[in-house]
Amino acid sequence: MSLPRRFFLKSCSYAAVGAVFFAKTGITIAQKFLGAEYYQVPLNAQGDFLYMTSYETFQSYIGSIFTTPGARGEEVQLILVSVTPYVPKASTRLTTGRTSKTESFSLSFRGSGKLSSTSVIPTLSHPALGNLAMFVSSKGETTTGCFYEAVINHIK
Repeated sequence: MSLPRRFFLKSCSYAAVGAVFFAKTGITIAQKFLGAEYYQVPLNAQGDFLYMTSYETFQSYIGSIFTTPGARGEEVQLILVSVTPYVPKASTRLTTGRTSKTESFSLSFRGSGKLSSTSVIPTLSHPALGNLAMFVSSKGETTTGCFYEAVINHIK
């Protein structure tokens, strides 16, 4: 049984129009009902120190040492090398609707050893900031040490 060409083209056209309609309205509907303006940060997360931190919090600690267990259980020292704010370009539009304001920045560390490569979130200890559980990813290794980065993104 062969499929007439006209029926095939008509079906493809309907499918394309349906896909465009869903892409335009489906995202808007999801943002309206599940968007950031309706999202509430859980109370236990609001009590966490990292929830209240900002770029300025870490800026004053550049050059200070954080400690955490390494890949083999030894103590690894992570020196905070830089704090880099992230400001999205005004021309960057990932959605046509309203978006929530965010504050994003990254922390770059130079480590004295390797951290575990598994997906364990290490607890970084600092004399003034206390214990911070942050996801830290490896950014490479040189003769001067291992480099790591942690990204913090707050919805305001």
